[in-house]
Amino acid sequence: MLARSLLNRWSIFAFNVLIALPLTLALVEVAILLWGAGFQHHATIHEAGHLIEGMGVILIGWGVVLEERPGVSHLLGGLPTEDPDREAAIDALCHHCGLALLVLGLVAEILVQCVEVPDHIINTDRIERVVLTGRGRLPGARPRRAGAALRRSRGVPRANSLGPRRLLA
Repeated sequence: MLARSLLNRWSIFAFNVLIALPLTLALVEVAILLWGAGFQHHATIHEAGHLIEGMGVILIGWGVVLEERPGVSHLLGGLPTEDPDREAAIDALCHHCGLALLVLGLVAEILVQCVEVPDHIINTDRIERVVLTGRGRLPGARPRRAGAALRRSRGVPRANSLGPRRLLA
């Protein structure tokens, strides 16, 4: 009876809707944190990482339940076998969807750890923008023109300052 009420197709649909709502809100919050506040604030990057990590845990948990629907239903007393072909089709669909959610949740966890683990090894404070977007300068790095100013102060001419006629003559 418990398996019938928790693992039938309408209960799975209701759980999917209940899980999709907070995941969607969390995804919107991550987008607001990263693109609204910018990649320059260390605290917003870590808050977004914690939200993504929480979303990954939810996806992994629900994915495992969906993937193992036949096993869970057997554990809870079994589903009625009035239409075994239909139940087999639902089991196959739940297996594929659960596996997709499991992989998506694991990828989210892996990506969060790829950002957080280097922070524990080396000080990555204020370089999230460079790592995540590929734009900007690293803290303490000289501007690009500093090298040219240094060459001019030492009297080294630019490569094209001789002009084409002097190079040929």
